[in-house]
Amino acid sequence: MSDQAKQTLDTATDKASAALRGVNFSDTNEILDEFNSKIDQASEEASAKFKHNKM
Repeated sequence: MSDQAKQTLDTATDKASAALRGVNFSDTNEILDEFNSKIDQASEEASAKFKHNKM
């Protein structure tokens, strides 16, 4: 993992962790599912952009 990727992951994890503090426990699964969905979407977009720029 590149330093930039690690820093981005660390920043996202820190922000997600901070956002979950104080949230009702019963809501965390729904929040985490949406967070993971957004991470997946961003990853797919980054991959497509990389493949496009590589051509």
